[in-house]
Amino acid sequence: MPAWLEGRGGIAWRAMPADFPGWARVYAFFRRWRENGLVTEFHDRLRGRVRERARCGRRSRRRGSSTRSR
Repeated sequence: MPAWLEGRGGIAWRAMPADFPGWARVYAFFRRWRENGLVTEFHDRLRGRVRERARCGRRSRRRGSSTRSR
């Protein structure tokens, strides 16, 4: 479930931003994606990208700090 839609009482599907399609249409897409394993796949891919960028950031900071200290 998308974190930005979580509320205290669960998902606030009816509180979609005004520029989104109607909540029922958005939920229908989400439900199909979830049933077909796409939500998990999207999450896994996004997590992989975030981790890769974090690794790249650490590598460049290490290189940058070693050249600055000389």
